Amino acid sequence: MTRPIAFLLLAAAAFGQNALYVDLSGEWRKSADDQPSYAQPDFDDSGWARVRLPWTAVLPDGTYWLRRSVELPAGADKTQLAVTLGPVREVYELYLNGVRVGSTGPFDDLSQAQIARPRTFALPAAAAGSGARLVLAIRTRELPRTLAMYSVLSLRTRLFRGGAYVITYLAHAPGDHGLETVDQATVAATPQLVVAVLRMFLAALLLLIWMAERDRRELFWLGLFVATSAAFSLVAYSTQGYGATPWQSRNLYDFFSTAHGISLAELVMASVGWRNVWMRAGIWLLWILLYSLPGLDAWHFQLANGIVLTILIAGWWRLRAGHLTHAVLAMVIVTHLNRTAAGAFFPATFQFAGLRWGTYAVTIAVLATILMILLVRRLLDDRREKQRLAGEMEAARVVQQLLLSKTEGRTGPYAIDAIYRPAQEVGGDFYQVLPLKDGGLLVAVGDVSGKGLKAAMVVSMMTGVLRSHSEMMPSHLLGEMNRALDSSFAGGFVTCLAARFEPDGTVVVANAGHLAPYARGTEQIIEGGLPLGVTPEAEFTETTLRLEPGESITFVTDGVVEAANVRGGLFGFEQTRAISGKPAAEIAAAAQRFGQNDDITVVIVRRLEVAIAS
Repeated sequence: MTRPIAFLLLAAAAFGQNALYVDLSGEWRKSADDQPSYAQPDFDDSGWARVRLPWTAVLPDGTYWLRRSVELPAGADKTQLAVTLGPVREVYELYLNGVRVGSTGPFDDLSQAQIARPRTFALPAAAAGSGARLVLAIRTRELPRTLAMYSVLSLRTRLFRGGAYVITYLAHAPGDHGLETVDQATVAATPQLVVAVLRMFLAALLLLIWMAERDRRELFWLGLFVATSAAFSLVAYSTQGYGATPWQSRNLYDFFSTAHGISLAELVMASVGWRNVWMRAGIWLLWILLYSLPGLDAWHFQLANGIVLTILIAGWWRLRAGHLTHAVLAMVIVTHLNRTAAGAFFPATFQFAGLRWGTYAVTIAVLATILMILLVRRLLDDRREKQRLAGEMEAARVVQQLLLSKTEGRTGPYAIDAIYRPAQEVGGDFYQVLPLKDGGLLVAVGDVSGKGLKAAMVVSMMTGVLRSHSEMMPSHLLGEMNRALDSSFAGGFVTCLAARFEPDGTVVVANAGHLAPYARGTEQIIEGGLPLGVTPEAEFTETTLRLEPGESITFVTDGVVEAANVRGGLFGFEQTRAISGKPAAEIAAAAQRFGQNDDITVVIVRRLEVAIAS
């Protein structure tokens, strides 16, 4: 009978020990400042503010104390006491009856601060004292904003609800509760990882598209904006383990935050077409200053985003038209403002399918997809337009090649060697070699100011005039071209040199602002004149040259003389004169090797020997 009674007594003792459960949740007292005397058990905290644990609102700012008095039940074993505190703050010290009994880490080294989570502390019997009353005091320390804003699972945004607040025996304390809580929070934050990976994919796709279209700056900045937001989330997610110290990664957070803000500003400016260098420099400087200020607070981010939103609205007003792209960007900025304001306008997170989703992360992923679709559609439209223009330019090039003279080899008593190398698909240079009824030859070489399709159309007009008036003397021919040009080419001009080769070797030349020809290795002296299209009253003087059998005369455009190398040096008149006796292809090739930046035309007319001519 004695043994069963002993077992019953032991079971009763064990049951009594298991029954110790002093609930610490509910009302606590909170100070407004930080004083060492607040740890003493006899301190009067009746004038302090009342707060509740677990936190049911975003954690208050500042460094402060929390106090709570409890009564242990009679017979409690003070040698086995332990306290479990749910999330209180990232950094705090725990005092029992004025004695420091635990902390969350180095109180003065904030870089070692860990994620706010439940923790269990053993309570020394000496600190518990002999009475039944226990006074718990918690001294908390505020993290700088540059650190606190990066707390992935901090009380500010994540774990301000839940967790056990209880005094039990150490053997029965919920020691793994903190690990379970963090694991649950990590699983709940899985969408953060999924959405970050999705954003990285979108960013890579945008940057690849930009590499094919380097002139579309908005594609680059959108890709960088999405990539930096994803990188920020990936770094944050990687630092949310049970013993993680995410604030050691604050340099990475600062870098990605700065790059994220700058890329958003650049994206907005590119979308509204603002390319002002000083404005862009000011935005960069502003962002760097805001992110480097000590005591960084949410208002810094709100100020920066407010400036970007102002730029977007001003761009809308300047364009006098709203675009869907701009509306999407406005939504991105608003959600960014809401994020930095800790969800002041709408919840920063929401629950879906049992998981926690970040409003800003999801918004970026969705809106970035929309923006990408809009930009790609615009890109495809631009590409189709470029292909259409390229087709038109190719057609113009073919027409221009057909209009240029193809006369080469022997033409009566003269041999022709000509070459044309446009700098683009179509050029502004032209030449005509037209046989005359009396056995002579008309040669005209010209250069239209400007490039592209407009210059090509003027070339077509000039060649038409030349062909229809080829029997005129050079001065009259230039006058006819000038009158035709005066009414149709406002703001431009044409240089042209026309030469009439008689069968006996006489060459009559008239010049309208063009380069003089070369003969016998020297630049020929001829009367100059105004370029065509400058004034309708322009008159042109003729100069007579003589070409002996076997001699040649070389006409070039300024694409030869003004060829420039990478150092800015010009091919020049001396080199042109030195090679003026070489074949046309060699002269053009020499200028191209030096550095072609304009259309190149070379026409060489050689008078045949009498023996060959006969």
